[in-house]
Amino acid sequence: MNLVSFAPGFSACFFQPASYLLVMSYYPLVVKVLLIPCLMITFGLYTVRNIRKVNKTTPTPLIHSTTTTANGNSRIVRSKDQQLIKILLMDITVYIVFNFIQSVIVIYQQIGQNQPQTILQSQIGGFIFILALTCSPIPLYIGCYTNLIVSKTFRQEMKSILILR
Repeated sequence: MNLVSFAPGFSACFFQPASYLLVMSYYPLVVKVLLIPCLMITFGLYTVRNIRKVNKTTPTPLIHSTTTTANGNSRIVRSKDQQLIKILLMDITVYIVFNFIQSVIVIYQQIGQNQPQTILQSQIGGFIFILALTCSPIPLYIGCYTNLIVSKTFRQEMKSILILR
């Protein structure tokens, strides 16, 4: 931080441009692209494992598929478990894609901050940056639509809610 005095009794604190921009450039990459997706994958796997443990005590549904593991034992993978895994994978993929775009743009700006640019390059860079910032909350809003695409059960439930059966 730098303390800048404008007049007697009037001062303000400002970040040092290089260090602040460096931290703010790598934050999205480390946290949004690496840490959060790793946590999403970990907790998703725990969710699937817990659902499978609960389903071992309940009767199996009529719809299921059997897969063979590497050691020759057969394992039942229920269709609802498959849909849950697909939904989790879709949510994680959408989250990574839209947040990775923002991370790449910010790091690109940080790398090229000391290079001379024309007005057109500056305007295009600013537009792409605003576009990336606009796209970063999309994973928060798109979950319902990805669930409609991936899950047949979710589509049927939404249809029954909208038709008001």
